[in-house]
Amino acid sequence: MIKRITCISVMTVLIGLGFFTENAQAYTLTMTQKELQIMIDVWFPVTQATAIGDVKLSSPKILLTNASDRLGFSVNIHLEMPDQYIAKGKGVIDGEIDYNAERGEFYIREPRLLKLKVEGLPPSYESIVLSVINDLTQQQLPLIVVYSLDKQEIAQASVLRTLKSVRVNKGQLLMELGL
Repeated sequence: MIKRITCISVMTVLIGLGFFTENAQAYTLTMTQKELQIMIDVWFPVTQATAIGDVKLSSPKILLTNASDRLGFSVNIHLEMPDQYIAKGKGVIDGEIDYNAERGEFYIREPRLLKLKVEGLPPSYESIVLSVINDLTQQQLPLIVVYSLDKQEIAQASVLRTLKSVRVNKGQLLMELGL
């Protein structure tokens, strides 16, 4: 009986807050492209000194692909090498969304560089630059929190321990939490 009351209380509070939609024993957090953009902007620029020079990823732009279960974004790339050579370009990155129930955080997991285009890059540097940017993506971007439940939401949603599904539909990212 206590579980049923708790489940009903959680459902009522979360639906009342407008964050979740009801589905039996699951709740779906819906985020628009604009909301995601605001959340991801605070994590950029990302910079790192590497063996070949300083790399900066900046100006992320959220890319949502219908029916996908991944969050994508494009970034500007700025590479400054010790020999005063500067390369600029664009990349496309995506990653899975995961959920840390204890912290109430949704974050990017297993990011990957899908596309890389750097203007004027000497061919001898292409594979090295690709490797460096891939490493930067895998080291830095899993730290990006896409959404954090506030303390009240965490307390109310503590029964929701599992990220059941992630999908993009009509320009929105839908993250379903369940028991």
